Amino acid sequence: MKRALKHYALYPVTVFSFAEGTRFTLKKHHNQNSPFKNLLRPKEGGLATALSLVTKIDSLIDFTIKFDSKKRSFWDYLCGRMNSAKIIIKEIKIPEKFLNENLLDNHSLRSEFKEWVNSLWLEKDLILSNRD
Repeated sequence: MKRALKHYALYPVTVFSFAEGTRFTLKKHHNQNSPFKNLLRPKEGGLATALSLVTKIDSLIDFTIKFDSKKRSFWDYLCGRMNSAKIIIKEIKIPEKFLNENLLDNHSLRSEFKEWVNSLWLEKDLILSNRD
């Protein structure tokens, strides 16, 4: 991944990061002891790597998908049991201190970055908990 990102740092590029790392299940949620009601714990490592190596990234485009249905499996989707979804998209400016080539190596900065990502997850969790 690092080699590819160094190459992409030379060209305009979009980097996708699925910070939860996997699909949500109640079992995974329980095993992680997630502090969030609707989300797994975010994994900030991939995002930190991208920010360290592609220094022109200065904002995130955050997608939150809120399904109205309690049934959310791929099979439920194929069977038409997922009626509607609300997609919330917003641009998030990355704080200047995280636009740093040392983000991966500086443990203090990395810890602050993890706290920042967790604060974004808290906002997402609140959006997913609201009934609208």
